[in-house]
Amino acid sequence: MKTFFSITVFTVLFSIAEAEVRYHVTDLTALATGSDIAPSVGYCINNNGDVAGHGRPTQPNSTSKPFLYDATTGTFINLGNLAGNFLEGKGGNGYGINNAGLVVGRNSMTNSSWNYRPFLFTDSNHNSTVDSGEMVNLTIDLQYGYGWAEAINNSGQVVGFSRDTNDDYHGWVWTDTDGNNIPDSEEIQYFAGYFPNSINDAGDMVLNMGINGYLWSDSNENGLYDPNELQLMPMPTGYFDETLQYHVTIHELSPVTVSNSKTVCGAAENYFGKANGFFWQDSNGNGEVESQEYTVFGSALKYTHVRAMNNKSQIVGGTYEYSNNREAYLWTFSEGMVNLNSAADPYVGSIGPRYFSQAEGINDNGQIVTSGWYDFNGDGKRTTADPEHVFILTPYLTGDITGDKKVSLNDFSTLSRFYGQAASMHPAADLDGSGQIDLGDLLVMVEDWGHDLSL
Repeated sequence: MKTFFSITVFTVLFSIAEAEVRYHVTDLTALATGSDIAPSVGYCINNNGDVAGHGRPTQPNSTSKPFLYDATTGTFINLGNLAGNFLEGKGGNGYGINNAGLVVGRNSMTNSSWNYRPFLFTDSNHNSTVDSGEMVNLTIDLQYGYGWAEAINNSGQVVGFSRDTNDDYHGWVWTDTDGNNIPDSEEIQYFAGYFPNSINDAGDMVLNMGINGYLWSDSNENGLYDPNELQLMPMPTGYFDETLQYHVTIHELSPVTVSNSKTVCGAAENYFGKANGFFWQDSNGNGEVESQEYTVFGSALKYTHVRAMNNKSQIVGGTYEYSNNREAYLWTFSEGMVNLNSAADPYVGSIGPRYFSQAEGINDNGQIVTSGWYDFNGDGKRTTADPEHVFILTPYLTGDITGDKKVSLNDFSTLSRFYGQAASMHPAADLDGSGQIDLGDLLVMVEDWGHDLSL
């Protein structure tokens, strides 16, 4: 048996295939049953697995409010609106969250209208309740009104935009230099006409104005974003679409996220009026954004929405041709696009089938928060009868027997020790679920060999 096993090992190791990352699924909306808010969209997830977004309070006649899911305590916090109303009245959305659990987004000033202002929330005393002073209106200059915050980095810098009394829009970045979570006038820098979408931990921002995208870094480290540091991102050179047998050109660029390694992703609108995804990295290391350094992905005739990217340059979003045919995806430079509906563990239940329509956020552990739904009537279309759910997808490798997020000699050693025996001797080693620990399990392990999700 051992001789056969050794020969088999050498045979299959010479034919190692790419790892197939799978995803365990947590229905966050179902998990919130019994709390006072039901999540409907989760926009962002931090490295702790905390999620922010918006949901509907479970009281009658209530409207959407921002929420925070604390993964450590398993609690859901209804953030209410800036008027202090948690059940009735208008609300808003949580768009960004950092690893300290600070949430930013937009929220209504009043109960009667969607009069949005940028907000910052921090559960400073960790009691899973919004206490006085924890929900902060980031608009402090009276000449600015309507607006919202888009993102927050782990240094506490926040970017967003606001509209002034002349109806002109101004982007801004807030650097909380005194660390008190309260904006002071000298801490906010405004820049007319630009819309910032993301900021990394080094303070690099991506912005858009009209059809153009920009990368802005405080390269001289003087604490200010100087105009001569603003770099226009040129349009990608385009790509050849194999299906159309046609060279597709790009005419509009909207960067969405910048990672800590200063890679950028976003939307590249083509001349068919559809949005492709794009990924940029400084491949020649000269600090300049150049047209040939882009990778454009997606179909020329299908919308590819880019929503988020982590610091491993894994990108998530959604694709669709029609409004009822949406699919959440993960994109990486090496693997391309992966349909998350196929990569996730199958749904087992009575209210399916289950669909992920758009991936909204991804953390550095590879956890993904998605929008999705259950098709109650089986017609393949999401209607008002199929309410939105928020899901967390947690990656794993099928060949990981030891649970250390990688497939290595430790897993092989365990498999070899129980090889040829019944699965009951070590259930985790029965990777293919056949009831026996045998060649089928070895082949599953080989598929994932050498891959490490902890990196």
